[in-house]
Amino acid sequence: MVIVVTSIQDYMDENHKLDPEHRLIVVDISKTLQKMSDNLALFELILANDLHLLFDVFWLEEVEVRCEVDSLNMNEIHKVARARNYSRAN
Repeated sequence: MVIVVTSIQDYMDENHKLDPEHRLIVVDISKTLQKMSDNLALFELILANDLHLLFDVFWLEEVEVRCEVDSLNMNEIHKVARARNYSRAN
């Protein structure tokens, strides 16, 4: 599972029960989100591309992506995850 957050520490403080049987990747976007807040659409595309690369690097077969950031549109990111899950299933 990949979780997009604006603070890793806050996320870990709130979700301290981690499952050792499942891989968890927490992505903190706070600094880049602040810098690109005037162009969220571009930021979302860049994040989707970066997550696609991350999936490849970690050889993640089936991917679930969650987002803790309300202002972020996850459509592009979910497209990347769906495409990866579909390609791995076939």
